[in-house]
Amino acid sequence: MGDAAGVVFPHQLLKDHPSLAPSRPVFLVEEDRYFSDFLFHQKKILFHVASMDAYAGMLEEQGFEVYRIPHERGHTLAGLFAVLKERRVSRIRVAEICDHALEHRLRAMAEAAEIEVIEDPSPAFLTPATSSRHSSRGSPIS
Repeated sequence: MGDAAGVVFPHQLLKDHPSLAPSRPVFLVEEDRYFSDFLFHQKKILFHVASMDAYAGMLEEQGFEVYRIPHERGHTLAGLFAVLKERRVSRIRVAEICDHALEHRLRAMAEAAEIEVIEDPSPAFLTPATSSRHSSRGSPIS
């Protein structure tokens, strides 16, 4: 396996995903934020699973190599990084996360695993993250 991979979370099932390329494997992650961090209705969780199944099928039809990282309460990201290390992945590409807790956990685990995180702009948002992190006067929002 190459040194780079795409990582997709349940809220990022984009038709034209900026972090994916046929030359890179794709990891679909059933992350805790969307499965167990909150008290979700079981139908919402089932919807996430079904959506991810359909998305995986679409990517596979397009020639992508797709891996699923199943939800394991409190250990899902650890499972992702264990697989990434096992496959000698040194960097991951992910669309803008826009979830502080998830981004913090992802970056902390990536740093511990010595895996670089490249965050691509997401077409799911009207305003890029870099713009929204500044006030109208151009200074950073604190």
